[in-house]
Amino acid sequence: MAGDYRDTVNVFYNWASPQTVSVTVNPNPCDTTPSSPTNFRVVNTTGNFGIEIGWNAVTTNIAPFASVPTGPPNPSFPSYDLGGYYLEERVVSDGGALVQDWQAYDDGTGIVPAGTTTVSFNVNNGKLKDNVYSYRIRAIDTCSPPEESATAGPVNETVP
Repeated sequence: MAGDYRDTVNVFYNWASPQTVSVTVNPNPCDTTPSSPTNFRVVNTTGNFGIEIGWNAVTTNIAPFASVPTGPPNPSFPSYDLGGYYLEERVVSDGGALVQDWQAYDDGTGIVPAGTTTVSFNVNNGKLKDNVYSYRIRAIDTCSPPEESATAGPVNETVP
C-alpha cells in the first residue's frame, strides 16, 4: 500500500519457515513535530488599511510520497496529521505603547486551516492607521494535545 513503510525481518531459527518475513510498519504521526512555516512575510499592504501576510507551507507531517494526495487528511495514510497554523497578532501604537499583546488573530481561535498560505486583514477588522501590527505563526498537528512547530516571525507592518 502506498505510504506504508516496509521492512524485512530475518528469522535466524533453522527450523522456522519461512526464514524471511515482510512486516508493514505504520509510524505514529504524533512522533513528528511539524516543521516551522518558512518565508513568513508581509505580501501586500493597501491604502484601505489592509495587510496580507503569507508563508510557505510546512514540509513535515504531510504525506511524503508523490502518489499520496496531500489534500485533507487522508485516512489511507495515517501519518498525515498537519492540523493547520496558529496565527497571533500584536499591536503597538505609533507612539510605541502596547495596544494589544500577542493573542489569537481576529477570528478568535487563531487557527488557519492546513492548505492556507495567506491571510488578509482589512479595515473591517478594526485596523488603525499608523499602528504597527506584528504577526507570528506556528504549524500545529492533529494530535491531542497538538504538537507545535517553532515560531516563525514576527513580521511587522505599519498600516498605511
